[in-house]
Amino acid sequence: MSKPCTLLLAALLNLAAATAAEIWQEAEDFTASNWPHRSIYLQKNGGGASGGLILELFTAKKPAGADHYYASYEIEIPADGRYALWAAVSNPASGWASPIAIAVDGQVVWDDPAAMKWKSGAFGAPAPRAVLGWINPGSVELKSGKHRIDFRVTRPRRDSNSYSCFFDGFLLTTSRTVRPRANYRISNLQPEWKKLLAQSGDFRSLQFATEQKLVRALMKEKAPVEGVSDENAAMALKKLLARPLPAPMPKGSIHRIGVHGMEIPLVRKGFQDDKTGRAFELLARAGVDTLRTAELCWHRLGKDAPASFDFGNIDYQVEQAGKYGMNFMFTIGYPAAKFNKHPFHLSTFKPEHEALFREYLRLILPRYDRFAQYWEYANEVDAPKVWWRDATPQDYVRDCRILREEMDRLGIRTPVLGISATYSRSAARDKNGEGQEFTRRCLAAGLERYIDGYSLHYTWQMKEQDFVKFFRELSPGTISNKLVNSEESAFSHPSDVIKLMARDLYLHGFESVYCYLARDRMEGASLNRSGFFDIDWRPKLRLLSLAAAADAMKTRDFVRMTEPAEDVEAYLLQNNPAAPAGTPKYAVVLWKNGAAEAMNPDFTPGPTLEPATVHFRDGKVVKAVDWLLDEVPFTTASPQFEITERPLVVYCDELPSWPEVTRGEWLKKHRAGTVAASEAVVPAN
Repeated sequence: MSKPCTLLLAALLNLAAATAAEIWQEAEDFTASNWPHRSIYLQKNGGGASGGLILELFTAKKPAGADHYYASYEIEIPADGRYALWAAVSNPASGWASPIAIAVDGQVVWDDPAAMKWKSGAFGAPAPRAVLGWINPGSVELKSGKHRIDFRVTRPRRDSNSYSCFFDGFLLTTSRTVRPRANYRISNLQPEWKKLLAQSGDFRSLQFATEQKLVRALMKEKAPVEGVSDENAAMALKKLLARPLPAPMPKGSIHRIGVHGMEIPLVRKGFQDDKTGRAFELLARAGVDTLRTAELCWHRLGKDAPASFDFGNIDYQVEQAGKYGMNFMFTIGYPAAKFNKHPFHLSTFKPEHEALFREYLRLILPRYDRFAQYWEYANEVDAPKVWWRDATPQDYVRDCRILREEMDRLGIRTPVLGISATYSRSAARDKNGEGQEFTRRCLAAGLERYIDGYSLHYTWQMKEQDFVKFFRELSPGTISNKLVNSEESAFSHPSDVIKLMARDLYLHGFESVYCYLARDRMEGASLNRSGFFDIDWRPKLRLLSLAAAADAMKTRDFVRMTEPAEDVEAYLLQNNPAAPAGTPKYAVVLWKNGAAEAMNPDFTPGPTLEPATVHFRDGKVVKAVDWLLDEVPFTTASPQFEITERPLVVYCDELPSWPEVTRGEWLKKHRAGTVAASEAVVPAN
């Protein structure tokens, strides 16, 4: 064909496209859906997803209350015509993705997987996450006006019993000139990558803006109990700023109140420094004195040998925390993938790279030990298929031995914590060499000689008491005497932060508790809404609850447990030598049990409990404070309080005379019927 003819054809095609009627619909902007997740798909080269978000379905669970997964869309057709459908979706004709059916106004129009084979290359993310492509099952006559389009996933994929479908959006167009490529943009109605970057300023800002949009939407849908609002943020900020900054605690003292997450991806040097700097201050005012960070893991410092390490982000965190006398639990290990037994950074080094591993330790240990409350070696290694890939219990003990040798050579005595357990909460995974079996094999290989204690995750619910018992009895009289909860949270209600602190510190006897998470965020396709700050770094109600716990517990020791009324759990505490002068000598932390204790992020509140009336000694109550730090009125001469599922802190000059209930008696009486098998959170890169 001659060049003039080619140019004329191109011009005609462009004209046809310009005059076509079109509708573009983002998959995440549905009218109704039971699709489990929305996920962020952004790439620096623009090959991500339209709008940066997709619907994500990957589960073995059947849809609850329906016979299929669906996403429904109400659309407005601009003119009568025959509209071709193009959709960016996982390949229905493949074995790795589920077939789909597409209905128009309630009638299924397309449901043949073979007719929905991709007509473009894959896009969305680097392999193996390049799960999007363009399908074009056909066209349909539509009148102008409102219509409903349904995308349905009716059965699992061929390769397994899992439902698997990833969906970015769809185009309805009267144009016959659409020629998709491996990219999200198929229509002028979709955002252009260069313009998106220009509007945001840079890729990092665009990433945050996309996450911000998604988190705000999901918080409204899934987490009304969190009470995220302008009014609550302003109220929390005012209360926290009215609190004095605490005096620094000496390194050798037991730190009680910790937080995980003041690190990448939430805190990054040079990005939102003003907001994150204020967050460090507010945590300190709330009573937080130690932070857990994985920023000293080898692969975070650099992808090559230790000589190339970049300490910029960890130094920024240490600088910010140091302003308020905070120290750290440093989670370490995990070399860069190129040195590992598994070709991923969540594993351990091949034997021929031991010299480099020792070099790594010799760099970080003397540089940061003065900021360390604990050194924690690796994370959730009892979940080896997730966090310790292709590595064995013997490898773990070898690493801990090397860590101890290097610490001894340097004269470092900071405690080392091991296992960082999650799967060991039950014997359910023993047959696969995971969980308790992995931990026992570590002990048999000599772990007890190289660490000082164990760290555990998520223990506060009554059904988890056997989890703590397993570690208490694992090596009695030695390292089992030092237990630390390095990752703890409650999704049931913000006030449950007080409950988890009381149970972990006093019922289970942990030295310190690190709450998860600093700020609301997306973890993969899941919303983590347990942050002490919202997505915009504004303080949440949870931070007030943490402050109430710190006031009552941080400088007070356990006296005894009691049950002053049926199902009322009460901890009687007294000042220790670190208590500030002039503070009440005693505190009582109590609440009524019966409400759900949830680690499930999709938890919805149950009915409110009937309160129980509890009486204190006449004239001995100084003040009472609720979980929002508000004082509760009482009659001084004859103080009594209505106790509900929301914890109350009562400060006294003399403890009530309620009879003691031993920890063993309490655990036996209030033993939960089941222990849930935990799934380790798959970490983000």
